[in-house]
Amino acid sequence: LSYNAYVKADYSYIFKSFPKVNLSYMFKSTDMNIYDKGVFSDYMSYNYNKVEASISNIYLRNFDFSGGVRYESFNYKHYLSSADEVTKDDLDAENFLSYFVNTRMDSRDKRIFPSRGMAFDAEVAFFQSGFNKGNSFFTNLKLNVSGAIPLSDRLTMLPSLFYRSMIGDEKY
Repeated sequence: LSYNAYVKADYSYIFKSFPKVNLSYMFKSTDMNIYDKGVFSDYMSYNYNKVEASISNIYLRNFDFSGGVRYESFNYKHYLSSADEVTKDDLDAENFLSYFVNTRMDSRDKRIFPSRGMAFDAEVAFFQSGFNKGNSFFTNLKLNVSGAIPLSDRLTMLPSLFYRSMIGDEKY
């Protein structure tokens, strides 16, 4: 249990000669305080729904590929701001439909406390939003790379690189 608990249901079906088919649903209720340079500026409360359909376990060399479609919805319950420019339109629900491709590779010797190897996770997603106000499109690129470099028998360096970029409409 936590302050911002959520519920997630996953269903996967593995075919004999076809990649795995996945369906998932997630609901989350979130309360969030927003600070600007250490000073409280906003409070936001919303419900989050996500429905995802994908295929996975598509292997090419050491990489595991997956792809699919996601629907995400943010329904705002409360929004308190110190700024005067917040209007009723700011509290309208936001809906996103995205198409994504993901690839993963993990050559680490252990998932927890690895002593050698590398993990790689990359995703590109094409988002469509604003169904009730005219469509808006943007692309999200994510990259996570982490490694394990042994320095001695008892010491390992764990360098990591995290990158995210959003390309498209300035609104998002």
